[in-house]
Amino acid sequence: MSLVNDAIRPFWINGLNEITGKQSGSFSKWIIDGNYQIYTNIKSEFFTLKIDPSISSRNSLLKAFAFDCNRMASASFESIQLISKSELFPKSTAWSVIQSYYSAFFAAHSILRMFGISCSQLDSVAINKVVEIANLFEKNPAGVNIKNGYYKCRYDYTTHQLCCSPLASGGGSHENFWKTFYNEFKKISSNILSASLIPDADAQKVSGQIDAMCCNLSRNGMNGGNWLSHIRNKVNYQHEFDCWFPYQNTTKRSVSELYETSQTWLIDPMHISLTATRDILLFHRTCNFIVSLCRTLIEYMSDRCPEGKTRSYLADGSIKLLKLSRQSLN
Repeated sequence: MSLVNDAIRPFWINGLNEITGKQSGSFSKWIIDGNYQIYTNIKSEFFTLKIDPSISSRNSLLKAFAFDCNRMASASFESIQLISKSELFPKSTAWSVIQSYYSAFFAAHSILRMFGISCSQLDSVAINKVVEIANLFEKNPAGVNIKNGYYKCRYDYTTHQLCCSPLASGGGSHENFWKTFYNEFKKISSNILSASLIPDADAQKVSGQIDAMCCNLSRNGMNGGNWLSHIRNKVNYQHEFDCWFPYQNTTKRSVSELYETSQTWLIDPMHISLTATRDILLFHRTCNFIVSLCRTLIEYMSDRCPEGKTRSYLADGSIKLLKLSRQSLN
């Protein structure tokens, strides 16, 4: 078992591993269903939803996080599993970059859901429901109009509150998402050292690996943690790094190294190197680390289901896909 599992487990939403059975409702749908109250005045840039501490109300939100966590992990594993070398263009690596990026992007979304953080697009239907309930509780005296868009919503289990604020504070949705992910893991790295349930030596190892990931995410002046998005854009839109034909400075060895790296998501994230002399190789290693981190946490959460892993909400989704991925390698 990876050291990261017990190190990161304290940051899970309390009760998420207890959710069982196949789930079908996203976080956005939960907002639309309106299973919450509003006790503080809403603002155009911030609103807080209060969840009744009863088991049924609390579980409705946990099930929404579970659904999104599972579907994002599944999308991540499927994307990275489909990376393969072209027989016709054996030096082509452009689409492997794009697939690696999105597999890491989906994995990062899944991991944040485990922590009770949803970065989601809330459309006008969802936002109108929030305003409707605010009016019902007389918490919109100024007649505030909340804009639909990309929101970060964090659930505080101790207060049973969900605090939501827009992420469109500059940059695109991907850049803003990576900033959230980066900042969260900077805090987690520090907290692992100060309040970890694992031995100090192990805590230092996990913290060091997370710090290395964060260092890569903020590489080349990307202080918001969006270096992966930056590299993806360079390859996708500017055709840099010789990933597209005619591959002028690409060698067979460098290509093989990239494709070999694309299988490391199935090993312990603590064993993945997060250093490299070439940016494009470092990009792949960082992406695979994030996917591997998601994978080991998903498997650990499944194992920690009180009713058994076959009853876990992950069983028919990401866990099933993982089994298929491993079978394909045998």
